[in-house]
Amino acid sequence: MNKSTIGIGFGVLLLILVIVGGFFLLGGGEDITEPVEEVETEELSIGGGVVFVEGVVEYRGADGVSVSAESGTSVAQGDSVEVLGEGRAIINLDDGSVLRLGDDTVITLASLDPNHMAISLDKGEVYSRVEAADRVYEVTVDDTRYQAMGTAYLTKNHDEKGCEVYESSVTVKADDESELTIAQGEKYYGELEEITKEDLSEDSFTQWNKEKDYEEYPTKLGHFEFLDNVEEEEVEEKEVVVKKETTPVVVNTGAISLSANGTTVYWNATGSSKGYKVTWSKNSGPTYPTRSGDSYKYLSDPDASSKTLTAFDGAGTYYVRVCEYTGGGCENYSNQVTIVFEEEKKTEEVSVNSISLWSTGGENIAWSVDGDASKGFKVTYSKNSGATYPARSGDKAVYYSSPSDASASLSAFDGEGTYKVRVCAYIGGGCSVYSNEISVEL
Repeated sequence: MNKSTIGIGFGVLLLILVIVGGFFLLGGGEDITEPVEEVETEELSIGGGVVFVEGVVEYRGADGVSVSAESGTSVAQGDSVEVLGEGRAIINLDDGSVLRLGDDTVITLASLDPNHMAISLDKGEVYSRVEAADRVYEVTVDDTRYQAMGTAYLTKNHDEKGCEVYESSVTVKADDESELTIAQGEKYYGELEEITKEDLSEDSFTQWNKEKDYEEYPTKLGHFEFLDNVEEEEVEEKEVVVKKETTPVVVNTGAISLSANGTTVYWNATGSSKGYKVTWSKNSGPTYPTRSGDSYKYLSDPDASSKTLTAFDGAGTYYVRVCEYTGGGCENYSNQVTIVFEEEKKTEEVSVNSISLWSTGGENIAWSVDGDASKGFKVTYSKNSGATYPARSGDKAVYYSSPSDASASLSAFDGEGTYKVRVCAYIGGGCSVYSNEISVEL
């Protein structure tokens, strides 16, 4: 064999080795699997939305920014909702559960994991109508958890801290691992007691929840039913002894005469077995059930004859009527009167003399304050001059909770254009001192 033949053979062999090596490198031949990096599973979470607002209600996202809440505002895990002063709010969760917030209440949606839902009641009172499901639902007050699988119960965190159960039962779990069960018809504020008719009749928030349950779930038994049963049993016992001597409460079928003095309304009526609804609105002819823009207060006392009202939709003229409550609606409305609420001057709780505001370019602003705004600031802006907090229609207010905050970056919420901006010292429910107004292009 000559040298030329050997050289050719060696070259062919080398070419074969290169092809085979490339075949394996490109994934042919033996399956060589690279280790796959583990990917964290995203935490499960449902959502929900605000479906009812009465009074001043704020929504705070996980980013800490507060805005006015209204029907249709979406909520998610980590968000908070606050009722400022006298008012109400209802939140529907995607699993079918309902949260109803009373006066001066703050809740945080700590966990909306569909397998373990946790609502933090930071202050006030919240009524939970829990959709029965194979998961944990709990309301936490400080270090105590009020846990239910499916029930209706009221939780409080103010002067009283505890729970009232209106259907099924609730388990109380403390950090020391102690447990206590609250049965339907019982309340727990340090010790177990029975809920009485007086508890129900004297608490307007509980009365409101009873109405809502009967309106929204008329065919579902359980909610407050034990109290109705107690009332029926007592009536039957009385009828056996004094049936002929008992005069039933007369349902008024005549006119209800209504008058007003300041922000209090007064009426004359012969009595109503289910009490009265006081309805008021900036629109003429307020009704119950309410239209958009109406509000109401329920007075269960059949002898009630007056009510002092508040401006739930800002200063201005409100139209007022009173009607007999029939259990699901109203009949026999009174004449209509008007009351006028003047613009309230907020009493400043902190020492702020003035705020100076300026633009730092684009959507960015900055301010300085002469004084101490211990509750932080509201940045108010609008395409209309004189944006305020509480916000008017067309205004937006963003909350900066630290007294050391001194700058913000704005975003257009009403389309591109020129926005008028002011900053004010927040005092809880309103503002005191406002800055000068500047224009910003967004």
